[in-house]
Amino acid sequence: MAEGLVGYKLIDGKGIVHNQWGGTWGIVPAIPNPLRLPSGDHVHAPQINVNYDGYTLTEWMMGEPPPSVPVSITRRQAALELYALQYITLQEALYMVKTAGVPLAIAAIFDTLVSDGSWTVEQRTLAEIDFAADNYYRANSLLALMGLTSGQIDQFFISASTR
Repeated sequence: MAEGLVGYKLIDGKGIVHNQWGGTWGIVPAIPNPLRLPSGDHVHAPQINVNYDGYTLTEWMMGEPPPSVPVSITRRQAALELYALQYITLQEALYMVKTAGVPLAIAAIFDTLVSDGSWTVEQRTLAEIDFAADNYYRANSLLALMGLTSGQIDQFFISASTR
């Protein structure tokens, strides 16, 4: 079986897909038998890459699916990823891991949110508590404060989980 094979497609001479079977990574269905052509005719025991009245049954290949986004990462993983992305220094990453403290660069963001009225002092304190947690959860919005989009936060978690 070919790597990435997920099913079969019935295409015409212009490459238009008229039917498909499968499409789930890791699961390859059997070749459809009989194969029903758009004309209504049936082909028994069809073969791949054979022309049947202008239609060809081809393999449906798919690249490996992207990695799933972890629900959580550890404080250590987050510190290493923040450092790798140059949000914090190596010394701040060490401080973050050893003390569960908020790195200066992140604290400055929190301070700005309080001074511009976006946050209360209580919200800032709650953010510090979140930051001191052993695990960081994807649903927490702290990373969005640094201007990261949802997709960038997903990538942050995927990358951090490998550290």
